[in-house]
Amino acid sequence: YREILGIYPGRTERTVEIDADRLATLRQLLDPIDPEALRAWSAKVLAQPVHSLLGPLGPFVDRLSERLDKRVDFRVLGADLCTDPDAIQPALGVLSHLIRNAMDHGLEAEHERGSKPAVGSLELRFAESAHSLIVEVEDDGRGIDIARIRERALQVGVLEPDAGPDLDGEELVPMIFVDGVSSKAEVTDTSGRGVGMSAVRDVMQLAGGTVRVHTEAKTLRLRPLIGCRIELVEGLNFFA
Repeated sequence: YREILGIYPGRTERTVEIDADRLATLRQLLDPIDPEALRAWSAKVLAQPVHSLLGPLGPFVDRLSERLDKRVDFRVLGADLCTDPDAIQPALGVLSHLIRNAMDHGLEAEHERGSKPAVGSLELRFAESAHSLIVEVEDDGRGIDIARIRERALQVGVLEPDAGPDLDGEELVPMIFVDGVSSKAEVTDTSGRGVGMSAVRDVMQLAGGTVRVHTEAKTLRLRPLIGCRIELVEGLNFFA
């Protein structure tokens, strides 16, 4: 491994750069070996900063903001976190779904924001726990329209008519992951078909991760973000 990485006795540099061919060779050497400590070591060796993996999210938000006619203050926090590119890729692959939903479903038009700042707030955050990588997308919009979710769930048949009224918001929020259930009253070229969040769920489950949603209906910004938060968790022994 030292030869592949270019680490020799007396070398004092704290970082090492290797080309793609040597990286592939290193992966082949490590794959047959299973000990947890070695896997953790290899993950650190192969880790890259999140910001180098994100792609052009800023321009994506700018274009969508213009299309929706909504001003958005978009911030990315924790992007200096170094992680295994393969481990984070499923979460990065669904970020466009989550950002689109936050901007189209959650953030209100400027004239609808009441006492909140006219410019909507959207944050993308990266963090680590003991065994998991956590990615959060949070906006300060109106929150999820629970009444609309109940209505659509009844229409597509995932709720029985006599069960719908007894369910509270916490029980109805997971319905956004069901095909055909959307909080948008109309289908547009941006969203409303009720398939985006089910795709997010499927991708994360296939990767061994999970998705959690928290929503609050607020009209006054009392802290930076309070509308809707969607958290993607991927890793070992994640939240049972």
